[in-house]
Amino acid sequence: MVRNRVRGSEKGKRLIIMHAMTRDGMLEDPEAEPTDDLSEVHASAAIVSAQLSAEGGDHEDYHKTLNSEKFISWMRNRLLPAFEKIYNGDAEEGKGTSRTRAGKKRQKKKMILILDNASYHHPRGEDWYTPSKMKRPELGKFLREVGEYSSITDEDTKRAFPASKFTADATRSGGGPTLDVMRSVVSSFLKSHPGTNTTVAQQLMADRQHRLLYTPPYESWLQPIELAWAQVKHKVARQSVVGRTNDETAEQTAAALKGMDKQRCTKIVKHTEKLMSEWLKSEDAGSLRVFGSLEALVQADTRQLAKCTDLSLEEARLRKEKEAEKENQESKEN
Repeated sequence: MVRNRVRGSEKGKRLIIMHAMTRDGMLEDPEAEPTDDLSEVHASAAIVSAQLSAEGGDHEDYHKTLNSEKFISWMRNRLLPAFEKIYNGDAEEGKGTSRTRAGKKRQKKKMILILDNASYHHPRGEDWYTPSKMKRPELGKFLREVGEYSSITDEDTKRAFPASKFTADATRSGGGPTLDVMRSVVSSFLKSHPGTNTTVAQQLMADRQHRLLYTPPYESWLQPIELAWAQVKHKVARQSVVGRTNDETAEQTAAALKGMDKQRCTKIVKHTEKLMSEWLKSEDAGSLRVFGSLEALVQADTRQLAKCTDLSLEEARLRKEKEAEKENQESKEN
């Protein structure tokens, strides 16, 4: 991207840009005129604003304006209505079907939404399980309720504990397993049953028979829309003049987004798919290399994907920390 060397008159202000891209172009009804109040329903995923409000609330300082609550409001009131309007014609024929203009029934199209691992993309509901924060009674109750554990084993001591001992004091003779052992078992269960813990975004999509996928952590280039952002920002930067206001920048950004037509979007998607296929054959893909191709990865079920634990958000963070620690140590030795 060309560095913008001509500063506007409102230095320090920022714009929030939200949109969704498909092979057919950006996801919006050309006639829709969305506002920055996310409690309003509009058939357009486009947002270009300095401040957002949600659920009828007031605007906040732009530093805090995009959070998980507002992201979910965007999904519910902008993304999903836009998809239904454009691909299913807003028809209400019951689950799984809609009608064409000729009156014939057709299968409703489903959405596969791909997101990166930004924190506001991962809002957790009240039913989310976090083993590291769960106490012994919670862990014991969880293990009993899932119905898969008549006993658990401490891998270090090889001692087995029946379900009746799950919540027993580990420090007493004949007691139960340690807290670490119980947390480890629950963590393993959650990894092998990815449908148990689902984010609010995943639940919202599943309720409508759509699907949500998260890209591997720290691999944002796997997102086709990143190339769309780059093209839009490049175009807006080239229009910069002395004294340009934030409103003028917003108008230029909105116009640049509308210029991302089907031809541009299709080209971006194809280019990204080619990069993905090459990446899947590299060591950086970790356990995803087992799929070998993008086509095989797309067809993988949740259990197959759950085995790719080295690409989970937590595991990736730990891997990055270890790599940084190793680099620091090598630097000191040299």
